[in-house]
Amino acid sequence: YRGGKLSIQGVLIDHRFHHYYFFQRINVTIAILIMAAGESSRFKAASSGHHKLLSNLPGSSLTILEATYRKVLTAYPPDEILLVTNKSDIGVAKLAAELGSPTISIETDGLGTSIASAVKACTEGNILKSKKLQGLFILPADMPFIASETLMLLKTTLTAMLKESPAMAIRPIFEDQAGHPVGFSLPLFNDLSTLLGDDGAKSVLKNHPLKLVSTVDRGTLWDIDTPEDLAKIPSFTI
Repeated sequence: YRGGKLSIQGVLIDHRFHHYYFFQRINVTIAILIMAAGESSRFKAASSGHHKLLSNLPGSSLTILEATYRKVLTAYPPDEILLVTNKSDIGVAKLAAELGSPTISIETDGLGTSIASAVKACTEGNILKSKKLQGLFILPADMPFIASETLMLLKTTLTAMLKESPAMAIRPIFEDQAGHPVGFSLPLFNDLSTLLGDDGAKSVLKNHPLKLVSTVDRGTLWDIDTPEDLAKIPSFTI
């Protein structure tokens, strides 16, 4: 990455002006799930029941959910961003519905179940209309500090590798720590759709090739679980 441009296997993309052209040209859709169906139990326990995704970031009028969505919007068109919410959490669901992208409302007992329900909605329903979905990234909704350049780098890397390694997963690393979002190619969707409980997609990552992409982006690790986490965060900018 340099000067607002990404070079992936010889394809130069200026994401500042035409960052969707590459994906349109090769007729591949890579979508992203923003996972906002969690119970926020740790944050609620320390804040009289307030959901973390509805909390404002320091120095900003944006909630955590709004900030994460706006960051993702710098790398994805609105109709390829899918917000996954819990039917039991009316406040988060209401905010998600106002953001401008499709929402997936589910009942869940953990992250694995949430992922499975969301993937089924993408593959069995018409939420993406006639788009040719070939890959899917999964991003927790409490991670607004990931860089736009990282989102684009992961997206273009997965797209470029689909022909060489059709069944694969991809995730960023920062200082030898695995981060988010994690991406999955189409052949892995079936495994994702059978996940259960709260283990996330760990079993899928163990059973398939995983491409690790080195970054200098601490935002790939930076999530918010408690009010103390929120207090340590600098002012938010997109």
